[in-house]
Amino acid sequence: MFGSLAVCFAVQALLYHGLNWGTGKSESNYFSTMSRFQTAASPPAKIALAGSSITGRLPGREAGNRSIANLGSDGGSALDGMRLMAMGEIDTSQWLVIEANTLFVGAGFGDTLIIKGAQGPWFDVGARQPLLGASARPSGMLYAQLLRRPKVLTGEAFAVMPDKIVPNDSDSFNQFTVAEKKRFDDYVSTIEQLQQRGVKILIATYPASGRKERETILMKTTIAELAKRFPVICIDLEKQIPRQSLAFTDSVHLAPQSAAQVLSTILNFVNDVEQTMK
Repeated sequence: MFGSLAVCFAVQALLYHGLNWGTGKSESNYFSTMSRFQTAASPPAKIALAGSSITGRLPGREAGNRSIANLGSDGGSALDGMRLMAMGEIDTSQWLVIEANTLFVGAGFGDTLIIKGAQGPWFDVGARQPLLGASARPSGMLYAQLLRRPKVLTGEAFAVMPDKIVPNDSDSFNQFTVAEKKRFDDYVSTIEQLQQRGVKILIATYPASGRKERETILMKTTIAELAKRFPVICIDLEKQIPRQSLAFTDSVHLAPQSAAQVLSTILNFVNDVEQTMK
């Protein structure tokens, strides 16, 4: 029995380490997210990307970009990754890129499964020992191979500029529901904790479709309100990158090559900002 178990672990290690079968996207939204978060947990990354599955498509550490911690939470929002970083479950990055597209997904429903799961002991075990983590689940690795989605790490960047943050209407914030105000307060308190550690904040709107008018109002109001409280930078990639220049797997999620291009765009933008700060 122990010999068979050893053989299974050897095969698993060969697939994971030798053939680079570690998963990013698996058959489960929960394990896809857990895989990214465990891989991103340590060591500290230069840039952390916090958001939903839209962010999850960008090639982070789980795909081979060691300086990028991908905290894309499938079915969740940027708050999942931000809170876990503030709690110390994920090492603090130099930069935090907050996805603006889905800021209020799940507002009013309490902690998500990934927040609950990441506070358990198994999260730390998987972060330290990859073969025991979500990235090395045999069913997940098999699914990723059958999905045949290539790992593209870099692409040609688009030229983008920082966007001017438009002040919001004085009544727009009053239109938030109780749950939305609670979510906004959570963003404020979490950003405050992270900025006290020296984290620089970049808010990015990604190329995607399907956003309702109210969601756009919530997004723009939140960005304007956060800008009043914190030194944040904003880039609207949805506006600045022509949609016809990108490929999507559906109406929302970027295809691998386009996701790599968007990531390269963010990296170049951050490098340019750092140069101006010197």
